[in-house]
Order: sequence, then C-alpha cells, then structure tokens
Amino acid sequence: MNFQFAANMIALRAAISQLIVRSTSDPESVMDPPEDDKELLEVVRAFSHVSAAGSDIPPQRALQK
Repeated sequence: MNFQFAANMIALRAAISQLIVRSTSDPESVMDPPEDDKELLEVVRAFSHVSAAGSDIPPQRALQK
C-alpha cells in the first residue's frame, strides 16, 4: 500500500467517526446532508464498493456467504 494513501485513510478516520455519530443520532440527516457530509458519504460509498480493492470477483459472488 502506498504510504500517502494509507496516511490519507487514517486522516479520514476522525471525520468518518463523527459522520457515524451524527448519522446514528439523527438518521434522517443522511437524506439531505450538508455538502461536506455529501462528499464524505461518497468517499465511504466508493471504499465500500465490492471492487474497491481491485478484486476481479463478480459482485454477486463476493456478496455470497
């Protein structure tokens, strides 16, 4: 893993943690989040995508138990 990428991931940790707290205390806020939260939610969605790690496993297979 690239060191700069790893440092960027660690830097996002506090922001993601705060987003989780805000979202769980007021779940409806996710429906119309402020601009900063929208950007962070997009980052979380991208990291959560089944192919985010560069895997060539089809999404249906990756989600099977």
